[in-house]
Formats: sequence, structure tokens, C-alpha cells
Amino acid sequence: MEDQQAIQLKDALKNVSGVFTGNQSGEYGYDKFFIRGFPNAGSTQIYRDGLLLPRSNNDTFNIEQIEILKGPAAVLYGRVEPGGLINTVSKKPLDTPYYSLQQQFGSFDHYRTMADATGPITSDKSLLYRLNIAYQNTGTFVDLVDNERILVAPSLQWKPGDRDVLNFRLEYQNDNGRYYDGIPAVGRRPADIPISTFLGWGGDNEYQKQQRIVTGYDWTHHFNGDWKITNRFSYTNLNYKFINTYYGDSLADDNRTFTRANYHYPSDKTDAYATNLDLTGRFTTYGISHKVLLGFDYYRKDTHAIGYCCDALNGFIPTVDIYNPIHADVRVPLQNELNDYRRSSQYWYGLYFQDQVTFFDKLHLLFGGRQDWATDTRASASSAASYALAQDKVFSDSKFTPRAGILYQIQPSLSIYGNYVESFGVNNGRGFNNEPLKPQTATQYEAGVKKEWMDGKFITTLAYYDLTKKNITTTDPLHPQFVIPVGEARSRGVEFDISGRITENLSVIGSYSYTDTEITKDNRGNQGHKLPNVPKHAGSLWGKYDVTQGLLRGLNIGSGVFLIGKREGDNANSFELPGYVRWDALVGYRWRTSKTELFLQLNVNNILDKTYYDASPAGATNIYPGIPRTFLGSIKIAL
Repeated sequence: MEDQQAIQLKDALKNVSGVFTGNQSGEYGYDKFFIRGFPNAGSTQIYRDGLLLPRSNNDTFNIEQIEILKGPAAVLYGRVEPGGLINTVSKKPLDTPYYSLQQQFGSFDHYRTMADATGPITSDKSLLYRLNIAYQNTGTFVDLVDNERILVAPSLQWKPGDRDVLNFRLEYQNDNGRYYDGIPAVGRRPADIPISTFLGWGGDNEYQKQQRIVTGYDWTHHFNGDWKITNRFSYTNLNYKFINTYYGDSLADDNRTFTRANYHYPSDKTDAYATNLDLTGRFTTYGISHKVLLGFDYYRKDTHAIGYCCDALNGFIPTVDIYNPIHADVRVPLQNELNDYRRSSQYWYGLYFQDQVTFFDKLHLLFGGRQDWATDTRASASSAASYALAQDKVFSDSKFTPRAGILYQIQPSLSIYGNYVESFGVNNGRGFNNEPLKPQTATQYEAGVKKEWMDGKFITTLAYYDLTKKNITTTDPLHPQFVIPVGEARSRGVEFDISGRITENLSVIGSYSYTDTEITKDNRGNQGHKLPNVPKHAGSLWGKYDVTQGLLRGLNIGSGVFLIGKREGDNANSFELPGYVRWDALVGYRWRTSKTELFLQLNVNNILDKTYYDASPAGATNIYPGIPRTFLGSIKIAL
């Protein structure tokens, strides 16, 4: 992440096979990804320290590493999408004092300041602290769209004895900017307009604010060298406020006029609670070793929103010409206009177990499963009076999902593996007859090989998977305002990843993915179509060379290419996002004394200034362009 100066999760995950961005609202919008062909539904893919986060955007400064979990490992975390999940691991306190101050500056008036301080509080180092602070004020390549961010993330670690470790974390993040809804498609391609075009109102009273507070802990107790218990807990509070412009479903017949709607949400709040309890251990019976896991998890998310839409008295706000947009202050919807009052609660809990059995130190078999119970409650209304009387609709489901795997070590550095896993996805709500709809489910088969080279300094992995997702909701043909669970889609692919050091000075990370998707059941004419936003071919290769001797000692240079093939833009395959190749590079210098380090770095992204498009997460009216040529410089001092 440091080499590529990744600020958002999508910046860091472009090196991983089978993972593609679907961010909404542009560069600093909600984190959304497609893993092995499928998007995160209801934000069931992004975790922090093993616990689910509700939908939001995540800064990387207080993140130590990012884990991509696929197959059986992902199912341990609960009701996840079939492709897998993303787990972000927080920076933890260090027992050695460390202090750093970093300043970034770059294109589009980008300024970002970061500070990191950590070390022991007590002389015996039983109590440690860490504090990460970041402030960002930046424009973007889109006219009138900017972002201001504050991040404060303190943490503590306490070791009361040799057998216990307690980590406590708090994170405060505040974002203030403007919503960006992308550009539309004209025919089969994104509109031929500058990628800097902003089609919202663009007035001073248009804004989007998000405040996020995340607090939690993890505690581990070691009974002995073989058995331990771990408990994790987190609480997340999200508070959105915005006045935004949204686009209509399509362009007018002239292919240049957009209908727009204006939304004013003075309150959109979410509270989420997550916890789990794991017991892990190992033992041997009759010469056969076992690694076992028993666990319980619980998640609850409560959302309350009040909003006002459009102008019910005078119709929608004026249309916009995409080739000649006019910007002005937006008219703010009032409480006597079309209102949106919503509340919902989602909670689930699960029990899970796993046993990894080893024979002859080479053959490893894994067996496990989860039992999930899930409930959603929802209520909505169009006025405060009707909202007070609205009755919650309750949807409940339960399911057992098994998993199994096998791994054989042909050599200490060479392994082959295979696994089978089932997953239990999001609730589908109720149909026209008010009966609960079947939840989404999925099955996946996977096989692969892993090889370590040069005493483990360089690693390659190759995997094949076949994944099917069922009970995807589609429109009820008899009652178009409702849905029925008849949809099904399949994704099959090959993933290849490399990472490590080829020499003492040269490090490399790369990936390739072949993803073949198909909608196999659908009642809207989409059967046989490709899933949107997923390229058949994608790859990346990034290398960095560190000079460790001579006059240029401390110099490092790096460069990489990122290839994304063409993608369909929606389930109807009505338009296409063209493929592209992006070339990035860096040059840096590190100067050290006995107590101080100075880092200078310059990154250039999209050197050839290619026009490309990241994703169209909401269809033909919401295509998000990728960044043009961008310079990002950095100065960092560490003690």
C-alpha cells in the first residue's frame, strides 16, 4: 500500500486477482467490489478485524494489511457473498517507540497530512498505545467535486500476563464532499463527454456528509500452548446527511437530455453491533493431528432514515443537457413534499465448527459447517403520521451450510488443494402475497496449486473455481412492483497470483484472472447474458527495485501495468465498458541516520493519460470514469 500510496481500498486491491472495483459516488464514495463475478450485496464483503462493517468508505492509513478470503475461509465469517470477502486488519500498538509525520501533495489540489505515534506506556511494556491521525483536503478530476476528511484512530494493547492480550480500538472518520453520480451511456458506449463533466446541480447548498465512529476490542486467552479462546466486539455508528442530485433511469430520445431528481436527507443513521467467540485448539489421536475451531457470532444493524424528494408541487427539477450542463444552487425539497421515512433492523447469529485433520504431515483434510439464523424487519411510509403507525414486516430464515477441503503437500514447498463450500446470502424480503421469499444461496468448487520458491521468498498460486448463486431476485411479471426469487447466475474462472522477492533488491507482485460469467435463469430476457462490471480477462504486474549499495543507496524505483478487459454494463448487456491498460510508476529515496528516517516519493498514475471507466454499479446512467494522469508526491519523517 505504501509503494503505491493507496488511500482507498480500491487503490490497494487492484493488485489482486478476481477483485474489481464498483465504487459508488466516485473516488471517495462507498466501497463496493466484485469478487469472482459477484458484487457485495447489503455490504456483506468488507470486515474490520474479523467483524462486519456496514456500508461506508474506508481510509487505509490505520490499516496494517488487507486480506482477501475466498472459499471455506470466507464462510467462517457468516452470511457472505459467494465470491469471498475483504478483511481489513487494524494497525496495532508497538512495544518500541515510533513516530512519523507525512505530507502528501498532488494533482487536483490534493493535500493530505498523516501522523503516527506508538510505543509503551508502562516500563514493563504491558500497556501499549498507538495513535493514527490523518487530514485530507482534495479536489478531484470531476468539476465541483471535492472531499475533506478527518481520521482519528487511537488504540491500546494490554497484556496483564503471559496468557492474555486485550486490544481496544476507536476510529472516528468524518467526510464532507459532494455526491457524484457519474455519466450516462449513449448507445453501447459511455457518453463522449469530458470525464470531468458534473451533471448535478453543483450549487453551494449541495453536499454529502458522513460521520463514522467504530469502536471495539479483541481479547485472547491462552489456556496453554494448544488451546485458546478469542472474543471480538465492535460497534459502528454511521450518520449521513446530504442534499444530492440523482439522475433518471435513462436519457431522453434525443440522447442528450437527462431527467434529474433532488433528494434531501437531513437524517440517515445506522447503528451496527458485531461480536464473535472462537475456541481453537489442537490435539493428536492415534498419530493423527487435529486443529479444531468452535465458534459463535452475532450481528445486528439498525437503520433510520428521513428524507424529502424532488418537488411534488412543481414536478422534478429541470433537466440537464449532458453536453452543456448548467450549474446553480439546488432547490431543497421541503417536508410537505414527497417524503421517505424508513426504518429497518437486520440481525443474524450463527454457530460454526471446523476440524483440520493431518495424516503423515502431508495430507490435510478439512471438514466444517455453519448453522445460521437470520431476521430482517422493515417499515416505510411517506409521511410522519403514517410512519408512526407503520408496522414492521419481519422476514426470517435459517440454513446449515457445509464446507470441506483437501490439501496435499507433494513437497515442503509445493501443495495442491481442493474445496467445496456452500454459503447463505442476504434475505430477499417478501413477494406480492406477503410471503417470505427464499434467501440467496450459493455453491462453489475450487482446486489449485501453491508453490514457494527460493526458500519461501517468492510465492505463486493457481486456482480454478466454479461458483453458482441461486434465488437472485427478478421482477414479478404479474406484479412489476414486486420481485420473485427465480434468478440464477454462474461464474467460472482461473486465478493466478505471484508475490515476493526475486532478488534481494527486486520485489514483484502480479495477478491474472479469467472470469466467465453467465446469467443462467432470468424472467426478463437476460438469460445467457454476462454479469455486469466483470471482465473476462484482467491482470496486473508491479515491480520495485531498491538500491542498497553505492552512491545511489536508498533510491527505489517501481513501475506497473494494470489491464482490465471489456465489461458489460448491466444485466441486460445493453452497453459496454471498454477495456484498458493503465501504466503507473514511482521513484523514491530513503535516507537514514541512527535515529531518523526521511522518505521522499513521487507516484505517477495513468502515465499515458488513458481514458477509462471503473464501473457502472447502478446501470446505464451511472458510469464512473477512472482517474486521468495524476501526480502524487510525499515527504515522510520517522523517528
